[in-house]
Amino acid sequence: MSIWLSRSQLSQWTQALPNNGLIHIYDSLLGQSYVAPCNIAAVIEIFGNKKDYTRPEGLQRFFSRILGNGLLTTEGEVHQKQRRLLGPAFSTRNIHQLHNIFWMQTTHLLRKVQLQVETAHSSVEITELIQRFSVDVATLLATGQSSDDLAGPNRIAVAADELFQPTLARLCTVFIWVFVPWLPDLLNWRQNTKIFAIRNRLRVYCLDFIQRSRHELPKSADSQKFILSTVLADPKLSDDEVTDHMMTTLLAGSETPHASIVRCCDLLCRDQILQARLRSEIRTHLPSIDQQPISAQQFASLPLLHGVIEETLRLYPPVPVTLRQAICDTTVQGQRIPKGTQLVIDIHGLNRNSEIWGQDSNAFVPERWLDNVSQEHQSNNHQGRRLLTFAWGHHSCIGMEWARTEMRCAIAGLVGRFQMELTNPDIELREAGTAGVRAINRIQVKFNPVEGW
Repeated sequence: MSIWLSRSQLSQWTQALPNNGLIHIYDSLLGQSYVAPCNIAAVIEIFGNKKDYTRPEGLQRFFSRILGNGLLTTEGEVHQKQRRLLGPAFSTRNIHQLHNIFWMQTTHLLRKVQLQVETAHSSVEITELIQRFSVDVATLLATGQSSDDLAGPNRIAVAADELFQPTLARLCTVFIWVFVPWLPDLLNWRQNTKIFAIRNRLRVYCLDFIQRSRHELPKSADSQKFILSTVLADPKLSDDEVTDHMMTTLLAGSETPHASIVRCCDLLCRDQILQARLRSEIRTHLPSIDQQPISAQQFASLPLLHGVIEETLRLYPPVPVTLRQAICDTTVQGQRIPKGTQLVIDIHGLNRNSEIWGQDSNAFVPERWLDNVSQEHQSNNHQGRRLLTFAWGHHSCIGMEWARTEMRCAIAGLVGRFQMELTNPDIELREAGTAGVRAINRIQVKFNPVEGW
């Protein structure tokens, strides 16, 4: 069988099979051997070694065909140069300075939910609504313009949704791009044409913005906080290079946060007691949603919200598996790794390791992230443990504070204003994806307005 057809099987192997930190896996479908690290120390050793590992060629090829040569596709000195260029824009300080964008878009989201509640008898399909919210946040953070102003009503949201829609045909295409790259071009694969058409449409929107803003955005004092202002201010970068950065920011910056927000809503709908406790905390420490602005510092007094966000990210990382390839003979945990070896890193499984997170490692327990809880549920941060959701080291996710801030604002707004419950709690949220996972079934939520906030 293939490890790519059964993520749960991979997690079972890495946690259950006897090992010395690594296990060897043979994928019979692909005829490919992998080495999988089974503990945090092995993963940290791999992530922290920037000279011995790279992303596999097939994975780089997949991302570069869609995004161009941005942070997700480059390696070595080019990658480090890009991180140095973009680092200040993605810093915690700068994201907090842009906090009003997250909160403003949250108020827009709540108005849309309220409107749908009034016209659809309180039941709302949330996946599309949250996806549009994340696209709007990403566009504003990147450019200072709304997605509608940038490309026209809904165009970027629709294109992003089409690009990453986890249909069987799309998943098969990505699988072939990564593992059998010569086949689609040989067969004139129709999915290729569709994907490239969507990508080209997005690049046209980006290029048009860049050409209009090349001499305007860097000169504006207010624009210096936006993600792409530092890129546009560099005269050495061509329009195509800036477009690559913009594509990466818009697509990666909207795809993974929206999946995590949908998952968090689903989890809270299934625990009404926790949801009520969280609502009480939000209403106690945050002013009404109608009072603007609410600063990032005000969220520091919401420990339960912090726990809910971190626990969602721990149990359901939007990128559950990643790959590395050894570019020279090396070692992990003292064991030899020959050049060319592919390592499959099961973030989903390692985030549930019972040796780190306790016997309830598969349970949703936000309290494990709080300071004043029992030793049994103490957070990994207090014990020197590692949360791998955003990877680690020189390839760690540069947008982790963006993702957390977006989740905090969206969940605080939705839970503070509404009591949420699933229309059909027997339907489990199912996920699949290309660049990351997202819901593949529609999630209907009843939003009941709660007065007083």
